[in-house]
Amino acid sequence: MGLIEAEDLAPLAYEARIAAKEYARSRCIWTGRIGVFLFDQYRSLRDKGRLLAPGKSSSMSWDEIRSKYERQITKEYEEKGQELDEDELIMKTYMRILERSCSTNQTVDSLFLKRDGEEDDRINLESIANQLERDVRAILLSERDISKAEKQVKKEVEKQRKEQKKEEKMQLKLNKKMEKQQR
Repeated sequence: MGLIEAEDLAPLAYEARIAAKEYARSRCIWTGRIGVFLFDQYRSLRDKGRLLAPGKSSSMSWDEIRSKYERQITKEYEEKGQELDEDELIMKTYMRILERSCSTNQTVDSLFLKRDGEEDDRINLESIANQLERDVRAILLSERDISKAEKQVKKEVEKQRKEQKKEEKMQLKLNKKMEKQQR
């Protein structure tokens, strides 16, 4: 995935999701904010048995999110009769957090978004990771540092491309040599 791994991306995606939610809510007209507040109170009462305190976020904490997805993934694998080791569980949990951080509520989408034909619902995790990596760089680094990091990534990609071409040439030579020997 480049310079940043899933275990680094997941907490950033979680924070970005919360920031985007708070920003969207702050941009609502007052009736929208009241509706969201009431819905959050209802959800908190339903899920936790208590109302949210003033100024408290309705979002789950990082630990709550991680635990929720770990339980889901463990349950899914148990239902299939499969087992996961600790490292696999952690990686799958981080990937699930990334996926869910980049998805939207289908009901809300159908109410407020117009669709211009059929869309591919599959999530391309590589493009998500690349976009998130660029966004994080833009936030954390200066323009000069961003430029330097992008050049470094381009060099790595070019190096990998050259190595792949070299391997392909070697494989082609090996195949030709084997053909000659078979004749």
